[in-house]
Amino acid sequence: MLKLRCNSGTRIRTLQDPWIPGKGNYLLSARGNVTADEIPQLVCDLMNEDTCKWNSALVSRLFDEEDYAAILNIPIPYSHVADRLVWDFTKDGQYTVKSGYYKELLIKDAGVDSHSYFPSLRKSEWKVLWQLKIPSKIRIFIWKLLHKGIPIAEGLNFRIKSNLNCPHCHEKEDIHHMLFNCDFARRTWFLSDLHLISGQIPNQTFDVIWSNFLSNLHSAAEREWFLSVFAFNAWSIWKARNSAVFKDSSWTIEDTTSYARQSKKDYDEANAAQLSKVTATEKKFRKCKTRHLSRSPLLSDAITIQYDGGISKETQSGSVAGIAFNNSGQSLGSFARSFRGMWDPGIVEFLALREASSWAKFNGWNNVIFEGDAIQVSKSVNSGACQITDAWGLCQDIWLLSNSFNHTEFRWIKRGLNKEAHKLVQLEKAQFRRYSSINGVS
Repeated sequence: MLKLRCNSGTRIRTLQDPWIPGKGNYLLSARGNVTADEIPQLVCDLMNEDTCKWNSALVSRLFDEEDYAAILNIPIPYSHVADRLVWDFTKDGQYTVKSGYYKELLIKDAGVDSHSYFPSLRKSEWKVLWQLKIPSKIRIFIWKLLHKGIPIAEGLNFRIKSNLNCPHCHEKEDIHHMLFNCDFARRTWFLSDLHLISGQIPNQTFDVIWSNFLSNLHSAAEREWFLSVFAFNAWSIWKARNSAVFKDSSWTIEDTTSYARQSKKDYDEANAAQLSKVTATEKKFRKCKTRHLSRSPLLSDAITIQYDGGISKETQSGSVAGIAFNNSGQSLGSFARSFRGMWDPGIVEFLALREASSWAKFNGWNNVIFEGDAIQVSKSVNSGACQITDAWGLCQDIWLLSNSFNHTEFRWIKRGLNKEAHKLVQLEKAQFRRYSSINGVS
């Protein structure tokens, strides 16, 4: 559960210590024809100290393909940053009681994958849930379903050693049974506006089912209608279940579908009425207020550097770029470079800011404003607490480099305002792709 986050590599034993991300035991696997004597004792000896890069030829010769790719994806800080012991079940590497509790449950629950309590949804799939036009209480209910966080019989029996079952059919109750497989739920879904045959839904975790729904809904309008109706009916099934458990009052199938249908109608009407209250005067006020949000540099000689990062799965590399402007908006130059094996999107965005900071120092600029469209990077650097464990060493570099300037700011800007840096990244990716193809590098 604890692993070592490699930074300088001076305190990590290559084969004995857990430090490889993405592996169950975090330990390296040497190639079959490699003996232990050929492998350096410390991880730092796998690095090129002068270039702050991995010795890719050595790493490739000693370890299998999976470990080779994992090692090259670990960024090496410019500064001598100590290796850290981190908790691998939170993004920032800090232990929390909640993450420890879930992990302990998973250890006791035989046959359950170690990450199954953490939904496998992509960022875009979460965004759909947050933008769905449903009441907050139903949105939180869906969120809890995705995290296996609702108190049904399966979980309660495990925690308090009770002997509870489904209140409708008295069979074993888990999330899938309660929501889709119980005869009460099946009949409810069929009579709903979706006319869903829930018995045909595979017995998978709810996050997988939710993702499958999204992949089969192609237009935004279709997605909004289906998922909102689904959410109201799921909430109604949950309400009917709780009424039977806690109030000893059973809802009929018709009661359940009618409740879902009426709740959605009431919410849509209330939402439409609220939107109609936005007057022309209020719109004008918002427009005027927006104008005052534009910011200009605090100092007349400040340099603004816009930076960006991107990855290429084809070449398994990350590319970063930046462009500098003076206070008059005149371009002062740009940089771009690529890093083979470094293709984690989150890490590459931090890498882009570090390279922009290093470039600014090389140019001797004293008052610098850094602008990027990755909000996680700006928040981490400004707060002094890195939100991604694997980028912690890069944050240390950025903070140390910022001490070289008289004045620095780290701002987040929208993607549309970062077009120049984004174009440079795309050009660098294309150039690196051509270079890799010509030189036969995969």
